Order: sequence, then structure tokens, then C-alpha cells
Amino acid sequence: MNNALLLEVKSLSKVFPGTRALNSVSLEVRKGEVHGLCGENGAGKSTLMNIVGGVFPATEGIMKFDGKVFNPKNPKDSQDAGIGFVHQELCLCPHLSAAENIFIGRLPSKGGKIDLKTL
Repeated sequence: MNNALLLEVKSLSKVFPGTRALNSVSLEVRKGEVHGLCGENGAGKSTLMNIVGGVFPATEGIMKFDGKVFNPKNPKDSQDAGIGFVHQELCLCPHLSAAENIFIGRLPSKGGKIDLKTL
């Protein structure tokens, strides 16, 4: 298995007015790995994912994706790079399968219809 480094986060910090949400966080994700973040409320899990996901920028630090500096300007930039995450909120669509709920918004399609074989 190729365990090449895909995502590297170095000394990432995020400051909101009156709050330091992240303080020098570092993380490495290698090809084929799946990660989960656990921690207390307010620990910065969502903030970290929102930075990686292009929702808002970091105040300090650097991210690299596939060896190149990575500064997503919006969520589409992260999606185009192949980065995705599932939020902890249980806002599921009951008529969709588990896989369809996970990949909602990125469902593979052919001719305007969901391609279930690819999913």
C-alpha cells in the first residue's frame, strides 16, 4: 500500500474575536487513511474541519495537500481536491441509503441520474 502523505497541517491556529479556537494544531493524513476527531465541546474539532474544508481561512499555519501549499478559498476547492468530511449532526435524508447520505452533494451521476454502481 502506498502510504504517501496527502494532507499535512502544520501549526494551524484560528482566532475569532475574543476567542482562540485553534492553537498550533498539526496533523498528517496519508493515502488510504480515514480519521475521526474526538474531543470536548469547544475543543476546535469543527473549526479545524471547516478550515480544511474551505469554510474559512486559518489565522496562522500552513496546509499542504499532495505536497503543495493548500489554501482552499471555499468548500468547492476542497471537494475538487478530493477532501470531504461528514459532520456529526444527524440531519439525514431518511429516503436515502447510508452511502447516499454520506456522499450527498457529491453523488456520481450519468446522464443526470445517480450512478449507483459507481457509488
